[in-house]
Amino acid sequence: IDKAEKTEEERVKRMMVQPVKSMPVAGWDQESLTAAARLLVDQILPEKAAEFYYQAVKQQWEKEKKVNGRALVELLGLTQDTFRTPEHVEAFAREFVPRTSEKDAVRAEGYILLSRLQGDLGKDDAAYTSARAALEQLDKLGGGEKDMRRRALIAVGGAARSLGKREEAVDAYRQAQSLPAPGQTRPYDVSSFALTAEAYIRAGEFEFAEKEIDQWVSFYPLEQVVGYASILQARVYEKTGKRDLALREVETFLKCEPKGIFERDALELAGDLCLSGGNKKQARVYYKKVLDGFQDEKVRARIESKMGRM
Repeated sequence: IDKAEKTEEERVKRMMVQPVKSMPVAGWDQESLTAAARLLVDQILPEKAAEFYYQAVKQQWEKEKKVNGRALVELLGLTQDTFRTPEHVEAFAREFVPRTSEKDAVRAEGYILLSRLQGDLGKDDAAYTSARAALEQLDKLGGGEKDMRRRALIAVGGAARSLGKREEAVDAYRQAQSLPAPGQTRPYDVSSFALTAEAYIRAGEFEFAEKEIDQWVSFYPLEQVVGYASILQARVYEKTGKRDLALREVETFLKCEPKGIFERDALELAGDLCLSGGNKKQARVYYKKVLDGFQDEKVRARIESKMGRM
């Protein structure tokens, strides 16, 4: 019976989607806008859902000078698939996140998501400011829930890392790592994440590799500074045609951990990425750093071969 009821519920939802998709959103009340958005998210239509959340925030502000913080957070969670450009959503959120209730953790969550979006857009200073604002908001609320605080600390660490603030990044990541991660029921061997991600990359299973790396850095965020996770993430970006993201990832790693144990891997990968992007001059800079800093004969032979073909 339960299964039949669930099937009927899904059928009704599918029937409702088409009229909801085609109706103009102007004039809807808050409850209807957010209910429609949840329906569209449930039916995997994030682009249209984003429009409803956007209007819920906009219309409540225009009518009541209050911000529907939950709708704003849901909108930010959909930015990769939104009906607006990420730049437009970032400007919209930058205006409205500070207007959410200062007595609510929703403001902190909004700043965390805004920081992530700003980081994706390369606005590293703004991302850092937003991440710090999230942490400050949680401090005002007495520290906040452990999960939310962990996310805020990871946001601070990520933004500080992008700015080359190694000590602050390490401190924030270390604090985050001391708090339990959602879904982490037992300790994991860090090397097992690396081996599994490498195996997926070799097999061409890049989606699975990325999921493994995401879980790795979620459980052990400090690995993004001192570990191998960033190198493998850059390789996944490279293999999936995201060369610019790959180069940004590896250059951020080098900026924050210039003399770490994975320096050679990072320098060679940065050279490869520059070379594939047509920047032979910068590729030579990275390759020369490998030759100047490392004596491994096989590595030197490989680098000299690459430089000889340029």
